[in-house]
Amino acid sequence: MPILKYVPPKKEIIDHRTPEGGYYVAKCEVCETEFYPARSNAKYCCYNCGLIAHRTAVANGTAVKRKPGTLKKGGVIPSKKEKKIDYTKISYDELRELIEAIKISGSKIPPDIAAAFKTKYAEKFLSKPTSGNSN
Repeated sequence: MPILKYVPPKKEIIDHRTPEGGYYVAKCEVCETEFYPARSNAKYCCYNCGLIAHRTAVANGTAVKRKPGTLKKGGVIPSKKEKKIDYTKISYDELRELIEAIKISGSKIPPDIAAAFKTKYAEKFLSKPTSGNSN
């Protein structure tokens, strides 16, 4: 079946103007449409134009690539080559410091670290002391 023509998707350009004023006017870098963005640094009038720009950059080899194993926020995901850490073998204090660092960075605490911490906490504080004197 031959392709007869390409019908581009409809643009959903959102108008962020307010009657009081205080809005931005920008020109799309892809289709050169004038639009009213919500942010002062917006480059594209809609999602489709952003996608077109990204695909063009990938085709030209100019797309910005992140290093494997890194997040946008600056955190690091262990790559597949790295050895997985057994958090149950780390001391309670080291786990507590690790969790504090994760909280400060604004990331979620991974389930394996949370489970290891609960286990260590239970061992340290919730277990009943056994006395050597039996009556």
